[in-house]
Amino acid sequence: MKSKITTTCLLITVLLFGQENDSVKLKDHELTNKLTHLSLKFEAENEIAVLIGENIELFNNELKVIKKIETGTFVKTIEKSRNYYNNGKIDENCNGYRFVKIVYEDTEYIVKGNVIFKLEKFKEQPKRENSALIFFETSKSQDYLQNIKPAQGFEFCEYFTYSPFVIFNVKKEQFNFIKLEKSELFSKISSAFKEANFLQTKGVYNLTFFDEGFYGFETFHNGTPYGVKITESQGTFIAKYML
Repeated sequence: MKSKITTTCLLITVLLFGQENDSVKLKDHELTNKLTHLSLKFEAENEIAVLIGENIELFNNELKVIKKIETGTFVKTIEKSRNYYNNGKIDENCNGYRFVKIVYEDTEYIVKGNVIFKLEKFKEQPKRENSALIFFETSKSQDYLQNIKPAQGFEFCEYFTYSPFVIFNVKKEQFNFIKLEKSELFSKISSAFKEANFLQTKGVYNLTFFDEGFYGFETFHNGTPYGVKITESQGTFIAKYML
């Protein structure tokens, strides 16, 4: 009798352990392949963009993670998904983002639209003789994020995110962030963006190159105007807020 009880307990233990293992495997599978069931439809895109964020993943065409990449990487976009997604399904709410197909180091990948920021050449470049610098700002359209709240007319989604202002060196064929000199003014203005050590703006006005050898422009925060001075030192650009 005792032997039968022992045998029965052993069988139950084996069955329960097996079920637990299957459960763990299933969870692991769901975590690593939670996007592979999606069938994305893309439309053409041809822009310059920068990847910013934590834990940036590069996917293949089957939406399997190939590798991770450092924040601050500049890439070329070639396609974007027609629909917006979140948590492995279509999401037309303000949490939705497109998937974006990019080219990085001559290889095509797919990234989530909430970690990629389209760059647009600033319309009024500062006048400077023989300048090799071109200024770019983040696209105001936030094209890779859902812009309009569904079923609410033309009410726009609001995002607390990054908005870099960058410089392209034509001779070096290189994009550069503009580092920030932190000050009391910086702490006030930077509260409008996610924390970063590079210059961010939501509006650039009167971008000018001054004879003294620096760039400057005007911007606004909560209705208050501020000046921004950009200097170059040993190939590094540094910005400072001024009243």
